[in-house]
Amino acid sequence: ADSEPTWLEILEECTFENGVVSGMNRAEQAKLQGCVLACAMKRLGT
Repeated sequence: ADSEPTWLEILEECTFENGVVSGMNRAEQAKLQGCVLACAMKRLGT
């Protein structure tokens, strides 16, 4: 079985780590989106 975390799992973890919560307004979410993506990219080693 493949134990590598999936892109979605990584994205979820990074989203959580960057403090993105479902109740946030769009402007706040958009501000954090870049941080989340950077985190995910770093984890994937790309």
